[in-house]
Amino acid sequence: MVSDIDSVRIIKDVLLHFQGALGLKPNLQKSYVYFNGAPATVRSGIINLLCFKEGSLPVKYLGIPLFSSRLKKEYCQELISKISARILNWSAKALSYAGRLQLINVVLLSMHSHWSSLFLLPICVELIQTKPTLWATWVIKYKLRKISFWGITKKVDSSWSWRQLLKIRDVFKGFFEYKLGDGCTFSFWYDPWCHGSSLVDLFPWINDSRDTICWKYDKRGFSIASACKILTQNDQKVKWARLVWAKGHVPRYSFIFWLAVQNRLLTRDKLYSWRTIDSEMCVLCNDAKEEISHFFFLMQIFSRRISLFQRKTCGKSMLSRVRKVALSTCVYMIWKARNCLVFQQKQPSFDKVFKEIQEVLVMLYSDFYNRI
Repeated sequence: MVSDIDSVRIIKDVLLHFQGALGLKPNLQKSYVYFNGAPATVRSGIINLLCFKEGSLPVKYLGIPLFSSRLKKEYCQELISKISARILNWSAKALSYAGRLQLINVVLLSMHSHWSSLFLLPICVELIQTKPTLWATWVIKYKLRKISFWGITKKVDSSWSWRQLLKIRDVFKGFFEYKLGDGCTFSFWYDPWCHGSSLVDLFPWINDSRDTICWKYDKRGFSIASACKILTQNDQKVKWARLVWAKGHVPRYSFIFWLAVQNRLLTRDKLYSWRTIDSEMCVLCNDAKEEISHFFFLMQIFSRRISLFQRKTCGKSMLSRVRKVALSTCVYMIWKARNCLVFQQKQPSFDKVFKEIQEVLVMLYSDFYNRI
């Protein structure tokens, strides 16, 4: 609208009338007025009249910036800053591996999902399934009218957001399953448009329930998680997964074992390559570089390769389960002993490490241990 004080005064009178009728009034702490090229005197007069704050673009809704042009890097900078602040916080650095995993799953991914829920794919789901949202209702009535979303053409003068919605139709067109019901939602259900016959005559078993469009990859409906699973379904599962995440495993033991298999433990050879320490020699023997292969083969825990150990732990027998958990327990206890030497200057003892491993296994499988 044009920056005119008289027009703004009429809007204020309408708001006051609305307040008197329903008792609802604008929240002055959350209300903003936006200007584009208005003179300073006019801006000052409008702000004093409405008692609103002067806002700056882009407009935010529920903490997410709204924009009509293409998505730019600066629009996402706020999300990046929030996630970075959570990660770089001093309390986050002091968390354990389990605490960091909880921080990622509960806090960081929820922030990302909140932003993602307002972008292209979730919005298309609202439109196709005709969910009763203000945006979907407006688009169906004024933009689609009687035309199908799948058949409407892309106009050159359309907004960037609308052109992008139409552009990605072929990507997720096969993600939905149309279930025919009473025809109230689908067009021309009772008309003989299909080779001279109506769909009611061709499919007499269709009941009188309402038409529905279901997300066929999850019975509970669309979710960001199910969409990600579809797009990443070609990822291969590693062969040693059952060895690391065995039934009855101790989570923190398996996590350290998983890091070891992935060669992601912070051994001294990595720290030395990052120039955070002065020596890459093994703290236990001081004869070779401290790396994953040297570290665990030296301690004679991995007498053979992981693939060979997989064959030894096949099946669902109690012995197989004990072997899997014993392996992850050994890796964890050796890594724990190494850390005690590095950070607490406590020289590890083979007998003590062996006893700790034995105590864990006895606690977990006391009945099996007594039989042997």
